[in-house]
Amino acid sequence: LNLSKGSEVSCHERLRWSDNSPIGFQRVYCPLHLALTRDELIRPNVSLYQLFKEKGYSVKNANETIESVIA
Repeated sequence: LNLSKGSEVSCHERLRWSDNSPIGFQRVYCPLHLALTRDELIRPNVSLYQLFKEKGYSVKNANETIESVIA
């Protein structure tokens, strides 16, 4: 996030859906100045990168961890 040590962040968790079935769980950490609202995050097919772009921020790189677990 390129933040100073001790900076506060928000944590957003959401389920990702396809054909009315949950297919994934996503946890996103954002700087507090880049507030994401619940209404923005529950929009169908919303892209986090698009939300950031709409707020005037361009994502240059990201670290993503993808893993599978038995439900």
